[in-house]
Amino acid sequence: MIVRGGPGYVAGPDREAKLRVADNEAGVGVFVSRPRIPEVTSVKDGEGAEIIFLRGGDLSRSLKVPFATSGTATPGTDYTKLKSSVTFKAGSDRASLRVAAGRDGRVESDESLVVTLLPARTHAAKKGAESAQLTIEDLSNSVRLVEVLRSGIRTSLLLERTHPLDFGQSVAVLERRIYADGSTREFRRRVTFPKGRNEGLVSIPGDKQDVRIEFSLIDDGSFIPQGVATLVYE
Repeated sequence: MIVRGGPGYVAGPDREAKLRVADNEAGVGVFVSRPRIPEVTSVKDGEGAEIIFLRGGDLSRSLKVPFATSGTATPGTDYTKLKSSVTFKAGSDRASLRVAAGRDGRVESDESLVVTLLPARTHAAKKGAESAQLTIEDLSNSVRLVEVLRSGIRTSLLLERTHPLDFGQSVAVLERRIYADGSTREFRRRVTFPKGRNEGLVSIPGDKQDVRIEFSLIDDGSFIPQGVATLVYE
């Protein structure tokens, strides 16, 4: 600001002054502590990740920051459902929310969670940190028919699965019996994998004389079938 001379007065030596206007508006950014997390048995016991919010500007007051979630992952099913805002405590430049991915029991590709800051009068989003993305890795579980086991008069069907083994699982098998006269009968057998085990066993009852038995997995979308499509016992 400059004071200029005019009628009736003369500008003195201190006729010029500079005023600095400080912008004290908070700048907020959102980040993730790790870019990828795996599915787990429960969102309660998963490793998970943190959604981290950082701010600048005046820290003397608390600050509520609204945000939106999007992406291919489903809240409450694929990951812990988040609130629609986070609050910075007075004096703090950091706030965070924990998120974990729950196993939904389906075979699918990796999914994403995107957290985006929403416009607000109280703050501005930091350039380049307006949103953050977290990838949820699908732990694909495969199952295969192994062999038919015979021990005395007892016959059992053995199946094998891959990771993860931190949960119990039950799959269905179609048993088709073809008799010497050409007639057929079909049965559904449930094979259970106990938690911590990669092998599942089911007893096959009934007379097995003069009969061809074909076993095949029933794909319900909870696993990836591998190995032979049909296991034959004669």
